[in-house]
Amino acid sequence: MTVSIVGGLDRLEKEYINAGKVLGVKTKVILKKQTHIADILENSDAIVLLTSNIAHGVASKARSISKQKNVPLFQIHNCSVKSVEGTIEKCLRLFDNGECMGDCINCSQYAKNV
Repeated sequence: MTVSIVGGLDRLEKEYINAGKVLGVKTKVILKKQTHIADILENSDAIVLLTSNIAHGVASKARSISKQKNVPLFQIHNCSVKSVEGTIEKCLRLFDNGECMGDCINCSQYAKNV
């Protein structure tokens, strides 16, 4: 499973990757605008968007790719490693057990909960 983390702090990049590794997930981190962001996100099983520390253009690109390719998108405001780890665990529950928390932004359950 591959999870892309969009946003966050430069100094925590290695820790974000390590958090995924500990949970058995390949983690790709996008901290700023890159030319190949669409390719990375399209080939991900899930996207974690850290909204507190990312450019609006990159965030909207992640949201639009998520909707177009039907990739689960989890948005969190906190950039801490613990928050990212908890969100990756949610991704695993969704894919392993089919356990929907209804908080992926492109999920029909999310619309009902908001």
